[in-house]
Amino acid sequence: MAGYPLLPVVGLAFADLGLCRWRWFKRPQQAPTGAEWEETGCSSMCYTPTQQDIGTMLRVECIPANAAVDGSSHHQQQHNAAFPAAIAAATGLRRPHRKSLIGVSVNYGEPLTAETGPVRTGPQQPAARVRQLNPGVPLPEPWRFRIMSYNILADQYAGTSYAQQVLFKYCPTQLLDNNYRRQLVLQEILSLTFAVF
Repeated sequence: MAGYPLLPVVGLAFADLGLCRWRWFKRPQQAPTGAEWEETGCSSMCYTPTQQDIGTMLRVECIPANAAVDGSSHHQQQHNAAFPAAIAAATGLRRPHRKSLIGVSVNYGEPLTAETGPVRTGPQQPAARVRQLNPGVPLPEPWRFRIMSYNILADQYAGTSYAQQVLFKYCPTQLLDNNYRRQLVLQEILSLTFAVF
C-alpha cells in the first residue's frame, strides 16, 4: 500500500541480518514477461511505496552475508559491516552486539528475491491515527520514557472461516488479510516515539 512501509519476513540460516545487502525494484503490472525491473533507489530492508508506485509490482533482493571465519569463500569482499542506520531507523532493529567488524572479510551468498502484488492505495485515515493522542511528541523531561505494548490478532484466528463469518463478520474479509494488516501495524509502530517495546 502506498505510504505504508514494507518489511520482508526473513528467515536466515548461517547469515547475519546486519550484514545483508538489500535492493528494491519495481515494474509496471502489465509489463511483458521478461521485462527489466527498475531500481527504486532504496537499499534498506524496509521500503515505503510512494503514490508513483501504485499499480506497479515490487521486488526485493537480499544478498545474505556473514563474517568470514577463514577467508575461504569465493564471494568474499571487504566491507564495513556497521549495521545500516536506515534499517535501524526504519524498523527499530538494533545493531547486533559484536566487536567492530570494520575491515573484516565478509562472505556474500547468492541473491534471493521475492515479489509483491501490485501496490494499492492505502487507507486515508487508518484507525491507528484516530487512537493515537500524541504519537510523535517528545516527552518534556529527559528522565521520562514511553512504553509501548501491542496486541496483534494472530493470523490463524483472522484467516479462518469461523473468524470471518462469526467473530469478525462486521469487518470486510480483505481487511483481515495478514499482508494488509502487517503494513498498517508497522506504520503505526514506526510513527510512535517509545523507549521500551
